[in-house]
Amino acid sequence: MKRFKNISEFEKLVKDQLENHSSPPPSSIIENFDFSSLEQSSAKTAKLIELIKNPIQAIKIASIVGASATMLFFALENKNTPTKDFKSSMPEETYTSAVDSAANLQNTESIKKELTDIPKEFKIVKNDTTNSLIQPLQTEITQEVENPISTKVIEDKSSNSINYTPDNIVVSNANPCIGEMITLKSKTKGDWYINDRILSRNTDQIEYKTDSDKPLSVGFVNEYGKTYEVIKGINNDYQIITKKINSTEFSFSISNQEILVNWYLDGLLIVENTNKCQLNEKQVGEHVIKTIPVDVPCAKESKSTFQVKGTGSIKFFNVFTPNGDGTNDEYPVEIKNYETYQILIYDQIKNQIVFTSNDPNNRWDGSINNQGENCPPGEYLAKINYTLNGEKAQTKNIKFTLIRP
Repeated sequence: MKRFKNISEFEKLVKDQLENHSSPPPSSIIENFDFSSLEQSSAKTAKLIELIKNPIQAIKIASIVGASATMLFFALENKNTPTKDFKSSMPEETYTSAVDSAANLQNTESIKKELTDIPKEFKIVKNDTTNSLIQPLQTEITQEVENPISTKVIEDKSSNSINYTPDNIVVSNANPCIGEMITLKSKTKGDWYINDRILSRNTDQIEYKTDSDKPLSVGFVNEYGKTYEVIKGINNDYQIITKKINSTEFSFSISNQEILVNWYLDGLLIVENTNKCQLNEKQVGEHVIKTIPVDVPCAKESKSTFQVKGTGSIKFFNVFTPNGDGTNDEYPVEIKNYETYQILIYDQIKNQIVFTSNDPNNRWDGSINNQGENCPPGEYLAKINYTLNGEKAQTKNIKFTLIRP
């Protein structure tokens, strides 16, 4: 009959039988048969004795392991341990109690009524020939299982005798940009949570669009347990702040002063690597100011428009009366805030220029070049080329009438 060198050898035998068994053993067997936290042999021995002193537990173990009750106590009778035998390592009353309990296993009728959690596929075979410790307690299998279940226990994950390792989460980017789609994967299927809010069930992969720069707890739960990963979105958004100084001067800055950008005006680079920009823009109309961040993660380019309003003006007339009365004796063109000006007046009948000037204050008095003979009354054509401040050059053809008494 087999003897054991030490308590670890017996412990391994029972664990192997539990793991390789075709049906899940009672959970109480797993709970009680756990020596992982005990380092000293004497401590393991004491725990084993406490277990064997419980007749119900002893029968359960015997039914699962398929070994006799004698095998349990041979571990206690071993005389070859390096220090001292199991019997001498415990109080006499403890050893005697354990032996008495084992001797009475087969004669305790009340035990039979309490063995409700022993699997039905096992049957305790009683042998009434003797109460000796040497009498084996046999078990036999009365039901065959074609496809044994996995040796991993899923129901009782609190047991320290089984090592559970939850599947790790693989995150495509733990620090994504706000609005970025990330992928989360696991080796097995399970349920996914974001901040304990269910996101998806029974899948090994999900996609998630980051919508916050606050830390998010990604949880994955399956039969092996629960594991977490933390993702934190990066928010480097900013806005362009525009300040108008006067009609043509503008100051620009960005709301996030820690970001440096390159500045573009209507598509042309004007300033580099700064968070402020000032310009004097005289061109009338709508303009686009654009910024492109310099080496800043998740920061995107931004655009803003601003308007430069025209300050120049021009006014034309369609009649004048050079009669010397001091009123409307010259043909006027009223122009303000301009860059260029030129007027040419044509006699349409003779098809000749009768007056030209680059100064709006130099007006036509009705004579040829303001120094020759008077031109006859009738219709004349004024061709005016001009450019108002900040505006494009323009040309106007104005017909007007010269009236004489």
